[in-house]
Amino acid sequence: MEADRQYFSGEELQEQIAAINWVEFAPILYAMTRRMMYKRFLSDPERGVYGKTFKDYVHDAITLCIEEKRRWPKDIKKEQYYITTIRSLISNQIRKHIMTLSVDATEEEVLAKHYESMNVSFDVAKIKRFICNKLGSDQICIDIFDCWSEGIHKPAEIRELYGYTDSEYNNAKKRLDRVLVDMRNHLKNE
Repeated sequence: MEADRQYFSGEELQEQIAAINWVEFAPILYAMTRRMMYKRFLSDPERGVYGKTFKDYVHDAITLCIEEKRRWPKDIKKEQYYITTIRSLISNQIRKHIMTLSVDATEEEVLAKHYESMNVSFDVAKIKRFICNKLGSDQICIDIFDCWSEGIHKPAEIRELYGYTDSEYNNAKKRLDRVLVDMRNHLKNE
């Protein structure tokens, strides 16, 4: 019965917003959004979805409420209102960008589209050069990274392919993980 539904507006809405303890509620909203992005949309909340991270969606939902651009039904609790608003925002963002990709798009094309929407250049060759320069002559790390680049991710497959022991693989992966953290920090500073 949508026609009978009552909505907060004007002073009532401002009172509802003012009554929220944002110091306590904002971290809960961030956590719920992070979980939803990871579980429902299968995306990294930090990397975001086509240019928007979990913080952007929370901010957009709050802004829509304050500006009265999305109505808040009186019979809906604040948690449900905000999380459904955020879910709708994420779905719309995905729908807007996914239509520009073909069904046969590779993972690299999807990532390129994602970074393009964030106005960040995504240069696979540049990233590979950076990692290879950092690895130097660490052949085991280079082999693992090459496998990852080719879509081979299972440790057992990589060990079998190159004949590495468990400890050789595990130690090399730790070294490679440190290089990847360096790369991420380098890209953030560019």
